[in-house]
Amino acid sequence: MIIVSASDDNFVPGLLNLLYSTLFHNKDAEFYIIDAGLSAASIDLIARFSSRNNIRSQILLADKSHLASLPKNPYWTSAMYARLLIPQLLPQHDRAIYVDADATVISDLSELWSMPLDGNLLAGVLDGSVHQSELDHVKIGNDRYINSGVLVFDLAQWRKENTAQKVVEYLLANTELIFPDQSAINAVVQGRVKFLDRRWNFFSWDYKAIPGIIPAIVHYTGNNKPWQKRRAPLAAIYEAYRKLSGSDFPRPRDLPEFTKARRTVVGLLSLRPKHWKIVYYTARARSQFTTPHVREIMARASQGNESPREPRTASD
Repeated sequence: MIIVSASDDNFVPGLLNLLYSTLFHNKDAEFYIIDAGLSAASIDLIARFSSRNNIRSQILLADKSHLASLPKNPYWTSAMYARLLIPQLLPQHDRAIYVDADATVISDLSELWSMPLDGNLLAGVLDGSVHQSELDHVKIGNDRYINSGVLVFDLAQWRKENTAQKVVEYLLANTELIFPDQSAINAVVQGRVKFLDRRWNFFSWDYKAIPGIIPAIVHYTGNNKPWQKRRAPLAAIYEAYRKLSGSDFPRPRDLPEFTKARRTVVGLLSLRPKHWKIVYYTARARSQFTTPHVREIMARASQGNESPREPRTASD
């Protein structure tokens, strides 16, 4: 099973968690990490972490000058384009699962790995949260536009049809896109996409959909990064794997924002439905998903003599 991700220094804590959580549920997984802005210190950290946890990982050097030439916006770095390089960087493979570095895998991915693509260029999950103006620009409906955080690539077909170059050409001709790589991929491959169930790319902020949907991959999109915010939605899932892996990155120590906390307390005391619903959905997700899953993986780790590991220092 070939798993590919990409990272710069900002996403290393999430990347380590992705590597460990994926291997926890998929012992045959092999990882390729596209270096889209990693420092020497980060590369060394990833290598030590992989060795310590018996993770088969390899770092691939991206053409940073090529990535830098693509359109920018204030919210994203050139690392977002790294997935376009996968067909070129992995000529020996005909299929790969791409997962963003801010995701945690909590399930067996064999179904995703072995599923037929039926002649499609890739498989992905509908996004459902993109602005209408962006959808209008790429001429795709909300019911056809996928999120690029989890993708199953038919690499052989991408190379055969030169799809990556077509995406690049679209990007250069449409520099005002809000989600450049994602929208360009959607525009170029539309009609050649296999749609996946939401559980394969479950946005953490949508925890109210639990337990109707039980995630297989939790994607911490937007500003809700659990290595930055202790109280990010579904952060307990990330934290459980972080503890087991012995990650060098400690749990964040951010304190509650006073203004936000006061507003929440006032809202609860005044019986405002908005605030009580948040409490209800949070408690429901915790009791019916987060807590049972954490207990399960801790028990499995204990049975496999994989007790939580203490983080190691650079001198270890």
